[in-house]
Parts: sequence; structure tokens; C-alpha cells
Amino acid sequence: MTVADIRKESPVLAEMEAKGGVKMTGAMYNLETGAVEFFG
Repeated sequence: MTVADIRKESPVLAEMEAKGGVKMTGAMYNLETGAVEFFG
């Protein structure tokens, strides 16, 4: 949901992503293991 909000609230970042200049993806950090799980 946060990535969707960033795309909605920041037209500059949304445009950069659409042109391939940046990539945004969500992730979850596990406090117990230190592992990061990225969402597709």
C-alpha cells in the first residue's frame, strides 16, 4: 500500500518509474531474523 501511495502522491517518482529511471518495490523486514522479504 505504501508503494501505491508513493506513486499516487509523487508524480515525479511515478514518471521516473514509468520511464525506467527508478524501480519501486515493497519489502518487509523481519525484526527477529533480520531477513528482508521483497514483494514482486
